[in-house]
Amino acid sequence: MPDEDLDIEEGPSEEPTEPAFGQRREDFLRERARKSALQRATGPAKQMAQKGGQAAKAGLKKAGQLAAQAAKVDALCVFAYPPQCFLTVGTAIAMGINFNAILLGPGGCFAAFPGAFGPAVEGVMFEGAWCTKSSPAAKAFYDKFSARYPPAIADWWGHILYQGAIEFFEQAIVKAGTLDHSVIRKVMATSKFDTVLGPTWFDQFGEGGCLLAIECHAGEIGQWINGIPEVIDPPNKYGEKRTAPPEYPKPAWPKK
Repeated sequence: MPDEDLDIEEGPSEEPTEPAFGQRREDFLRERARKSALQRATGPAKQMAQKGGQAAKAGLKKAGQLAAQAAKVDALCVFAYPPQCFLTVGTAIAMGINFNAILLGPGGCFAAFPGAFGPAVEGVMFEGAWCTKSSPAAKAFYDKFSARYPPAIADWWGHILYQGAIEFFEQAIVKAGTLDHSVIRKVMATSKFDTVLGPTWFDQFGEGGCLLAIECHAGEIGQWINGIPEVIDPPNKYGEKRTAPPEYPKPAWPKK
């Protein structure tokens, strides 16, 4: 699924309360398209998040028309939050509009997503990813999680990161030997601890900023394959995170 073979129609790109979320991704896609043969199409789908169901139908209809015209649109990227992701997929299924690839923002990673759409989610991709095959620690965490909470609320993007953060924070407090925030912060910024993510640390940037090192991420892109939220990241300098090869093209929506 090489980038240069894909033409992309942007779906809803922002949440009214936090436009930066989708805008950052749109800016990245624009820059990526400028540097490669990737063709980027911006159409009526872009604003359907803010305008509701009728706008979603109009935007998807336009994108679908483009897709039908000599496969001018191969992929639909929905850079939005769960309400818009669910709305877009539900509308696309109802209208029978298919794409070779669909990438969703938050929402596509929820166990509630296949709970809502069933086998129709086969091949849908989503941002952020881990699964029980990511590591023995990930499997053990999910087993404990699902024993205590309904599996339907699992988040196949965030939950393993939240658990890793809690485990890291706990060890930082123990190492600091105090609840003094400044001391704990220094320990967190300069230490490496083993967590459910494996060796876990923060990279520093700017004037005191820190981000979880990308090497610690369980995955960046997931895809629903046979009901499993597989990690489809290609091997790269940050390690081998893939749990299954990507499925492309995505199967068409089930017939009504």
